[in-house]
Amino acid sequence: VVAEAADGSKALTMAAQEAPDVILLDLKMPGMDGLECCRRMKEQSPSARIVILTVSRELSSIVEAMKSGASGYLTKDTPSEKVVETVVRVFREGNLLEPLLADRLLDEFVTFSAKNEENPETAMFASLSPRETQILKLVAGGMPNKLIASDLKISEHTVRNHIRSTTVPRRPSSP
Repeated sequence: VVAEAADGSKALTMAAQEAPDVILLDLKMPGMDGLECCRRMKEQSPSARIVILTVSRELSSIVEAMKSGASGYLTKDTPSEKVVETVVRVFREGNLLEPLLADRLLDEFVTFSAKNEENPETAMFASLSPRETQILKLVAGGMPNKLIASDLKISEHTVRNHIRSTTVPRRPSSP
């Protein structure tokens, strides 16, 4: 632990000064919320690896965190040894979601696309490419980015791009 901050503004300043390898960030902070803080940290340091550690299990919170640039997402009831393991894995491998949260995210993608492809918000999930779906399934299974890249014979950078592209809003293609 390099530093600890009581609010989002202070966390942003300290991250710029200390340049930590991995940042643990709560979504609910005084002043600037965690999502805005995460976005700003990624703007000032695109290579920053940020793990959200929060109480929220809401799918919308997970998606917004990933869209904001988070590399991982854990809930506060995660055992401390798992938090440490996640920080180390994010440092070494890039993005990581708890397998249960990743499973839930993937289930929601499938459910949304099957339920209502006419709704623009849910139709974006139906627009995932076969490769994006394949990578999401591997991530949901807990496979690290490095191993996914090796198994699929692509670069880790490409894996990260596919993961990130699944969390960026899309416009459904016109019929």
